[in-house]
Amino acid sequence: MRAADDGRDGGRTAPQAWGGDRVAPEAPGGGGRDRAAAGPETPGGTARGAGLLVAGTTSDAGKSVVTTALCRAFARRGLRVAPYKAQNMSNNSMVCRGPDGRMAEIGRAQWVQAVAARATPEPAMNPVLLKPGTDRRSHVVLLGHPAGDVSSANWEEGRRHLAEAAHGAFDDLAGRYDLVVAEGAGSPAEINLRAGDYVNMGLARHADLPVVVVGDIDRGGVFAALYGTVGLLEPADQELVAGFVINKFRGDPGLLKPGLADLERLTGRSVYGTLPWDAGLWLDSEDALDLEGRRSPGTGRRVAVVRLPRISNFTDVDALGLEPGLDVVFASGPRDLADADLVVLPGTRSTLADLAWLRSRGLDRAIVEHARRGRPVLGICGGFQMLGRTIADPDGVEAAPATADGLGLLDVRTDFTAEKTLRLPTGTALGAPAHGYEIHHGRVTPEEFLVREGRVFGTMWHGSLEGDAFRAAFLAETLGLEPSGTRFADARERRLDLLADLVEEHLDVDALLTLAREGPPPLPLLAPGGPPVAHHRSGGRFAAEEPPQRTPSAQPSSVRLLLLGGTSEARELAALLVESGVDVTTSLAGRVARPRLPVGKIRIGGFGGVPGLRAALADYDAVVDATHPFALGMTANAAAACTDVPLLRLERPGWDPDPAWHYVDTHEEAAAAAASLGDRPFLTVGRQELARFVPALDRHEALVRVVDVPDLAPPDAWRLVTSRGPYALDGELGLLREHRADVLVTKDSGGTYTWPKMAAARRLDIPVIVVRRPPGPEGVPTVHDVRSALDWVTGLRARR
Repeated sequence: MRAADDGRDGGRTAPQAWGGDRVAPEAPGGGGRDRAAAGPETPGGTARGAGLLVAGTTSDAGKSVVTTALCRAFARRGLRVAPYKAQNMSNNSMVCRGPDGRMAEIGRAQWVQAVAARATPEPAMNPVLLKPGTDRRSHVVLLGHPAGDVSSANWEEGRRHLAEAAHGAFDDLAGRYDLVVAEGAGSPAEINLRAGDYVNMGLARHADLPVVVVGDIDRGGVFAALYGTVGLLEPADQELVAGFVINKFRGDPGLLKPGLADLERLTGRSVYGTLPWDAGLWLDSEDALDLEGRRSPGTGRRVAVVRLPRISNFTDVDALGLEPGLDVVFASGPRDLADADLVVLPGTRSTLADLAWLRSRGLDRAIVEHARRGRPVLGICGGFQMLGRTIADPDGVEAAPATADGLGLLDVRTDFTAEKTLRLPTGTALGAPAHGYEIHHGRVTPEEFLVREGRVFGTMWHGSLEGDAFRAAFLAETLGLEPSGTRFADARERRLDLLADLVEEHLDVDALLTLAREGPPPLPLLAPGGPPVAHHRSGGRFAAEEPPQRTPSAQPSSVRLLLLGGTSEARELAALLVESGVDVTTSLAGRVARPRLPVGKIRIGGFGGVPGLRAALADYDAVVDATHPFALGMTANAAAACTDVPLLRLERPGWDPDPAWHYVDTHEEAAAAAASLGDRPFLTVGRQELARFVPALDRHEALVRVVDVPDLAPPDAWRLVTSRGPYALDGELGLLREHRADVLVTKDSGGTYTWPKMAAARRLDIPVIVVRRPPGPEGVPTVHDVRSALDWVTGLRARR
């Protein structure tokens, strides 16, 4: 992959620079719309170019991933493809060259999409970039350059000129490329913002673009979200929404088919495919919503990246995540830095505010102590500025005027100026060639690529670690690592091709290309809660025939079911029950900060013991207890409360016993056994049980994995890891090896999500201590698979 400043794009150059005139052909006569591939008209009178808008039911539904994948898939068909996003809100940006030769700034996601499309990145691909400064004010980058601020108070009036510039940029791209793949923002169904929208349906109406809506099935409620997205739109917007893509599906595709068929029948629109869940396909993101998902699968030396509240350009550490000898994690507290071999202070949109946050958490002292012990520290851009002596912003470029002392680890001074630096520099450091990009208002004195004092390093160059030679030299200097041979640019290309392979396999790419060329077919109008309705489109023809209506039949009344959930089996059962027409409410205990939410109604929190649960049962006809096998309190309460209401226990089977495993009855017995069998246990028993392990293991170097940080302050020798399954065997093998674990402690939870740790321990010949399941309440009928539970519920409905 070539650097963006050399004017090349790997063999394909855009036909002209952005800003060239586009001449509209004379409009043909007649009242109907011409949708031929040769170029139908848009409502504004210009010829319609080939294009597609990828919208989403929510933020983070998968719009960026689908857009990136389609850019590469269409480019592999020999088309000149341009990505586009009218407005991006992100602190993760990239430098490219504008049409006048000046350096310009665009969102990182659109830069990567241009790479995927094998096109030269340019400002027209992301004409409006909003960089959040506070909760109510964003800094505006218009066509690559700073253009003041916009706030919630002047939002409507402040973005009118942004809409004109954005639509002009789209028209220019459409005139120079065979196909434009546009990405929406948020959801097109944000009806409170529709009047001023120029990113979603406002763009689609401007350019007569067909729209495909992406829904994230992992969040639950995807069918309602897709139907509702269309149903909430005004008729002229609905005309352009041609179909759907399901994202992040896990499980048996056969279970999804009835729902997809019903969605197509109810909406009169196509489902273009279902993308499977693949956690390894993340790309350069546009925000920091899921930094934990970026943790590297590597093992060995530990790199702790400080997770600043206003972190920017966090993709700087992606190259470290590819190194097989490193484990890259994001750190939010001093304890997270205690065992780090290298600490990285990344970029930030607000250096002074994040420096104050750093001090409020005690992270400043932890970083200084890390450096005092002779361990390396790297600061990048804003992180580099924090490592210096003084940071001065007398004119309030970032926020209010202020001056602050830095951490004093580097002898540099930072002064903020109104003029923004945008560069694509090259140079050498540590005996290796280096390159990167600069985006900043703060000027650091002295100005050098790499400032060093002992083991503390600082640079204003984002992306410098993506250079293979410099990264190898830096890791050799700081951690003593030999070059791994990892090639970052090649790895990105492989990810892009794998992403394109995924959509080629699971989406109807040919149909999407036809849609982009010809526009949406005639489509029915939806009203929330009603069937598709044929309506007259401009152009003199009916959009669709009304689909055949089902003949009402005597259906058994629905069962009102309370599902005590929190497990994968409960989520699977809820989805099947909703599809079957059962009125199901899933109850979650609320002990997990970010639970995976099921389909259907949800309540969160306890009932208040047996009396509270018994009172709540007045609203339900039956109960299924699908809680965790070790959730003894809820299971016992359900058995005691359901005296007049049918109750079923859905309990996943335990793991098949292994003769080499050590079974115990209590957590205290497990702690004692672990103390006798090893010095470096791996504890996977849940955060609520950890206190029972402290007396026996407080001096052991325990690795503790939990979903959420426990209230208990763990012993100093313990290392805490927060993560959520499902896990993979390779990752578990790496984790056990890195920790040098000599005993695994777990509960007999069963299931597939956490089984890989058992397989890893078996492969590494590590002893395993298993806490037996306690017996459940007597007299409660129990099943061990979701299908049996579904049959039990539907049997109740049939008997009503």
